[in-house]
Amino acid sequence: MRSHILTRRTLIVAIALWLVASASSLAADREKATTADNRRWGLEIGACMDFLQDGLPQFCHNKPGGGVYFETRYRIGQTPIDVGLYASLNTAPRRYSATVEKELLDENAAPIGRVIFTREGQIPFGSGNVMATINCNLSLGRRCEAFVGAGVGISKYADNGHWNSDPGYRGSGVSLSLMPRAGILLFDHLRLTAGYKFQERANRHAFVSIGLVGFIGKR
Repeated sequence: MRSHILTRRTLIVAIALWLVASASSLAADREKATTADNRRWGLEIGACMDFLQDGLPQFCHNKPGGGVYFETRYRIGQTPIDVGLYASLNTAPRRYSATVEKELLDENAAPIGRVIFTREGQIPFGSGNVMATINCNLSLGRRCEAFVGAGVGISKYADNGHWNSDPGYRGSGVSLSLMPRAGILLFDHLRLTAGYKFQERANRHAFVSIGLVGFIGKR
């Protein structure tokens, strides 16, 4: 009789130990999968296409431009929020057409008439940005994540011909810059983004970008 009781107790203890071991193993596997899918540090490098938005009086046409950028991001704990540092270099051309009137002089430097002609050309408008960024991420699947965010910082710009009546004038300066944006991360490594940079008037632009993302560390 006593042997039957011992056998039952042994069986119950064995089942209990098996259940505890199974639960621990599942928890470990789940934690491992979670940390593998949620890397803490992100590094991104990519290229963008820019579209100047402001029409300036002496420029007849804005053409799409391009640029390169770099961003590093840090995911805050177990939240969907990440913060980062963003830097970019961008350039986009504007075409100008100006009517020029020139006085003609004779060999004695006396005026003998005037000639009117049209001068055309192209000026590259460029800017560089350094910004602090914040994003909110939303998982759409195992390897797909959407995000919306913004950046704020400074813009260093150059070649702003609209500050002078001569389209060939080359100027430069610094302005505040704000960048709302949204996009999607595909396959854990391909990031597509669309946004707008509010900055110095002649260099504000919409953009679309594509970047390659790498991760360092785990949550």
